[in-house]
Amino acid sequence: MKKIILALVLLLCGASAVHGQVADSTLVRRQGEPVLVTGKGIVLSGALTAAAGGGVMLWAYDYNKKRQIPEDQFNENWVLPMIYALGVSGVIVGTVIVVAGIPVIIAGNTIMKCDVPWRDARYDSKGPGIILEGEFGLPYVLETRATAGYHFNSNIFLGAGVAPGVWLDSDYSTDSRFTLPAYADFRWSFCNRIVSPYLGLSAGMETTDISPYIAAELGTRIRTDRNSTHSFWSSISLEVSGGYNRLGVKMGYSF
Repeated sequence: MKKIILALVLLLCGASAVHGQVADSTLVRRQGEPVLVTGKGIVLSGALTAAAGGGVMLWAYDYNKKRQIPEDQFNENWVLPMIYALGVSGVIVGTVIVVAGIPVIIAGNTIMKCDVPWRDARYDSKGPGIILEGEFGLPYVLETRATAGYHFNSNIFLGAGVAPGVWLDSDYSTDSRFTLPAYADFRWSFCNRIVSPYLGLSAGMETTDISPYIAAELGTRIRTDRNSTHSFWSSISLEVSGGYNRLGVKMGYSF
């Protein structure tokens, strides 16, 4: 009888320990839920702000188009331009808010995947990798970047790539509406945590006008997998070439 009671006690203790481990593991994964919810809220608020601004823009434009102004009269109505400018501001602010919320969502998802407290998680993976990015720059240009290289450790990435781009307004272009720099790319991540600031430097040649090309970027790297180099990158970048100087916002993913 004593042996049966002892076995039941041991079984109960074992079950409690397993339950505690499961509960702790679940608790660890739930650390990312507030971050994820916050990110979704930021993106939603930004989208609503941009949509409202776009609606105001369209209303002001449509109303002004339908107004009948005699040819011999001057349009002294300054309210409509102010309303239109307010709509434009709403679109810009909303877009910025959406862009700011995307990294928060990705960080929340990553934290939820952790099997240890995210502050203790380390990402020491290395190996080959490809980084695909999109960029919007001023003056008005859209650019994509494809970089292939090697992650030597959790901090250093070295590679090479190309960045085809197109001017959205021909008034800002010089000899061509397109740009195509080819470059060597170096990135230094300051730590091997889930979220790490990083510094990037690129140097090469702008092939459309055969001039030197250099670029620098400062941003945030969010690792999305503890067993690989998969990461989300977002940054503010500065590009300088013989034909242009431009400041941009860039986002991308490495795998």
